[in-house]
Amino acid sequence: MASTYVNDLRLEEQATGENSGSWGTKLNSSLEQIAEAFSYGSEAIANASTHTITMADGTSDEARSFYLKCTGGGQACTVTLAPNTVSKVWMIENATSYTLTFTQGSGANVAVLAGEVKMLATDGAGSGAVVYDLLTDVNVADSLKISGTTPTLTIGDAGAEDTKIVFDGNAQDYYIGLDDSADDLVIGKGSAVGTTPAIVIDENLKVGINFATPTAKLSLPAQASGDSGIARFAIESAVDSNDFTISQYEDGTGTYTLMGQNISLNSGGNVTVLDSAHKTAGVLFDGRGSGQLSFYTGAANASSEKMRIDSSGNVGIGTTTTTGNSGQTNIFLGGTSNILSEAAATADASLSISQNAYIDSDGSWEYRVTDEATNYYQNAGNHVWRYAASGSAGADISWSEAMRINTNGNVTVGTSDESQVDGAGVKLIKGTNGRVFVVGGSTTSGESFSHFADGGYRFYVSYNGTINSTSTSISGISDERLKENIKDLDQGLADVLKLKPRKYDWKEGEGSGATNVSGFVAQEAETAGFGEFVGDFKHNTLSDAKSFAQGGLIPVLVKSIQELSAKNDSLEARIKTLEDA
Repeated sequence: MASTYVNDLRLEEQATGENSGSWGTKLNSSLEQIAEAFSYGSEAIANASTHTITMADGTSDEARSFYLKCTGGGQACTVTLAPNTVSKVWMIENATSYTLTFTQGSGANVAVLAGEVKMLATDGAGSGAVVYDLLTDVNVADSLKISGTTPTLTIGDAGAEDTKIVFDGNAQDYYIGLDDSADDLVIGKGSAVGTTPAIVIDENLKVGINFATPTAKLSLPAQASGDSGIARFAIESAVDSNDFTISQYEDGTGTYTLMGQNISLNSGGNVTVLDSAHKTAGVLFDGRGSGQLSFYTGAANASSEKMRIDSSGNVGIGTTTTTGNSGQTNIFLGGTSNILSEAAATADASLSISQNAYIDSDGSWEYRVTDEATNYYQNAGNHVWRYAASGSAGADISWSEAMRINTNGNVTVGTSDESQVDGAGVKLIKGTNGRVFVVGGSTTSGESFSHFADGGYRFYVSYNGTINSTSTSISGISDERLKENIKDLDQGLADVLKLKPRKYDWKEGEGSGATNVSGFVAQEAETAGFGEFVGDFKHNTLSDAKSFAQGGLIPVLVKSIQELSAKNDSLEARIKTLEDA
């Protein structure tokens, strides 16, 4: 009876009495082939769409090797493991650059991608033989270690399927998986990819936390029903509850988010302190109807709104009031103060600082509370200070101007009129030389200028022009070193005798307004030869009104007295001579 080769390693099975004298040699050859089935071998794959690896009968063949390295190739190839009656385990390394699909019959095949190694088994079932991928559903007890300089664990074969690692817990399962249809890496609760995702990383490396379709680099879900009061983000304190949080709340008017240190939104949507032993700070982003930013601060175990920016750009500091006119941008300070500026960038835009005053929606100034009001504004180069008497909250304000500095640098106090004759007030007029105007508002009493010192009035000018002073002397400069052409006065008693001292009444509204006044008439003094003391006087109706400086007569009067004294001396000498005769 002849030898057969029907076993899975195609070893020669000798018949009884066969191969006399060489049986031992053949047995040794079979033992070597058995050892070959545990060894390393290689197979050159043809550059074709199909290739057959046939295990030789009873002779050494690398196709019998346990670890078979496939080289060569040049295209994707279907490799048949023959004969189809061999049932065997292989470790196949695909060292080509293309996918090799291993088959034995009409049953299932196994594809080994380029560069991969797989453990395969053939069932040797003939024409219907199946090739199995043996490392499917592998259960590794305790631990799995991957060593090497660049250890790599690849899950999946680039096909269109979900891949995952499942952590099979006692009460709850978790997974890390690839959602192939969405190209997302998902970490979630459960065992099926996409079930209850906790973290999602999409193909653009956008990350979602409890959010399946991230649109930003890091996306968190919108407020979900039932989880109000759960912070969206927290940096946890290591020793207490003084955490930095981002929390969110949603009600019927919209959603708002708080970013805070030691504060968070509770289940009722209110700002709450996390740790009573620490101070607080935070910013509330309010996306409801009001659309505003609110800034919170507080001492230990306290937090309250300290500043607000509303949807119009108005700011409230120390107050929640930000309502103003839409044409202005306001900064409200405390309970009643505010700063406003025109919203439009126009040439006549103004800046205003007010106490207890603001511009309401209809464009008028109104009292914020029942009290007095003050205002400063600058507009078109002018600086203006105003005031208003006490009025009711919400009532329109009627301003009175207190002071103005205009574009020329002129200053008016109590009036905006720069005239010398109209608009009662004090006026500093720049002009060429600089002037000071005082326009009185009274025709019966009061002073235009006054100096009070050491408990009493030292100097004042009354409303009618009378100069009053505790000193009767006016000292003027008279240093000889500053004078030249010094000579004796050529006027004297004869000239003084030409003067006409008078009594007169001032016309209504003129001069001091007094009656029975002693003095001189400027024109008569000029005729008497004292024209040097006659000058012009600024008058509101006369263009050539005259003035007379009576003080200028003092030198002439002194000269007259000297002349009279000389005559007196002469007369006394003559009388004495007559008496002595």
